[in-house]
Amino acid sequence: MLIRGTNWALAGLLTACGFGGCDIVGPAEYGSPEADFVIKGKVVNKKDGQPIKGIRVGFIPVNRFGVMYGVIQTDYKFSLSDGKGEFELSEKDYNLRNDEDNTVSVYIEDIDGVENSGKFKSDTLHIDFRQGEHSPGKGNWYQGKYTVDVKNVELEEDLTQTENQE
Repeated sequence: MLIRGTNWALAGLLTACGFGGCDIVGPAEYGSPEADFVIKGKVVNKKDGQPIKGIRVGFIPVNRFGVMYGVIQTDYKFSLSDGKGEFELSEKDYNLRNDEDNTVSVYIEDIDGVENSGKFKSDTLHIDFRQGEHSPGKGNWYQGKYTVDVKNVELEEDLTQTENQE
């Protein structure tokens, strides 16, 4: 009798705390929340504001697991600026940003030398997706689209490279 009363008391306590049983209430879902991340902008010459073609703009997506199966993840995503200096990077991921400060580092470098308006110094941008536009997602797993438009990325000419070539 004491055991039976204890069972009823425990069942009542668990029910009051929100544990209703082990039955599946809805369909089982597998996966991780994910979102689309987009970084777009335009690369221009800081001196005259002219667009620069052929500039590599890229990032390394943050991987929560770091080293996986003994291999360091080095998946470098990049885009080249077009004739108008415009670029767009996009990634569907569950965690593109750095967990400590919600940013992703974007690396900008001139890879074609003096071609396309001269040689330019490399730069790094720290993109904070909280400062961008967010289009909410639908469903339980898709968290929407985060877009950051960095407008004009101004690069300085690398005069040391030009002087050494003369």
